[in-house]
Amino acid sequence: MKLSDQLKQKRAAHLDALQALVDVAETRALSNEEREKTKQLRGQIEAANAQIEAAEAQEAAELRTAEQQAGGTAQKGARAMIAAIREARNTGGKQRVEYRPEMMLRAVMTPASNSAGKSAYTGTDTVQLQATEDLSWLNLLTVDTVTRNGETKPFVKRANRTTPENKAYTDSTSEQAMVVDAHTVALKNYYVRLAVHNDVLRDSADANLEQVLFGAARQDIQRQIAYHVLYGPGTNAFTGLTATADIQTVAGGGVAIADYKLITEAFELLMSNANVNPASVAVLMHPKVWKQFADLADTTGQPLMRPKELQDVPFIAYSRIPVDQGVGTDETSIIVADLSQWVLNAEKFYEISTEAGPNMAKDYSDMMLTFRADLKTIDPASAVVITAVQAEA
Repeated sequence: MKLSDQLKQKRAAHLDALQALVDVAETRALSNEEREKTKQLRGQIEAANAQIEAAEAQEAAELRTAEQQAGGTAQKGARAMIAAIREARNTGGKQRVEYRPEMMLRAVMTPASNSAGKSAYTGTDTVQLQATEDLSWLNLLTVDTVTRNGETKPFVKRANRTTPENKAYTDSTSEQAMVVDAHTVALKNYYVRLAVHNDVLRDSADANLEQVLFGAARQDIQRQIAYHVLYGPGTNAFTGLTATADIQTVAGGGVAIADYKLITEAFELLMSNANVNPASVAVLMHPKVWKQFADLADTTGQPLMRPKELQDVPFIAYSRIPVDQGVGTDETSIIVADLSQWVLNAEKFYEISTEAGPNMAKDYSDMMLTFRADLKTIDPASAVVITAVQAEA
């Protein structure tokens, strides 16, 4: 996870805490302790703003340097991808273009400032992409670039470790064995086959239209991979977190959210049974459940604050989490996981396939983008699924 994103999460927690105090101040006078806390939070937010600006500048500089220093004979980046698309369309066959998995996962769709999130043309006729769900939580995953399918990655399970002994120097030590397990990377293909009528390219006022179309297709692959990280069914897709054996579960009881007890129970399981990194733990839920948490109130009607142990934990609304589970098809799940323990193995190449020249019968160009990935973890206990949560309060 990027430093700037970590800082933004902490700033968001400070903003939530400050807003809660502002809300209290509208109903009664703040105590001395609350006024001091308000002053402290404002200072922390100002400091976070400066830290975020500096971190983003540093990350942008590092990215530029990495792109300039990237070696090898393969073409690199979006511009090279577009050049490969044009060459493949003219000559046929396949083109392989290097595109780092981390870059693919950090793709962001930015609508025009005046488009209210919808597709729009600006005054310069630049094509804009429609905004979709926030997938910034993907940055919490560990991304590992693999060089070939079928790689074997060995690891030692926590249950297979040795037990150190304390012995007198005249005593014999016990012989112990350490069991080395392994998983095999089985990359799954993610395709987008895009048919573009050539009039679209001929008539477009945007010289970068092909790049926009590629960006949209790339982001569609990103969206599908994000969904499969959680709900991948296996077989032709990789197996997602919720379908992985030995993950932990908490029963929600088929009722709506009333407090934070389900979340703290999930954290107890994570800390008891897995080696989690608190900074990488996220809570993913459907927006309906996110609203339930946002609307929690105490007996006086005041907002129910998160326990201080959860203040910096991101509560992420992800709209593709199902809300039709359970007997009455009105239940959903909450996922609490240290996503840094889950590794997205991915090739660092997109592969483009296309026919030589346009399809003469219908005057369109046909291209296919392929990206290959697989999800693995050495510690399934690093994820907890809270089941049977009522989707509507």
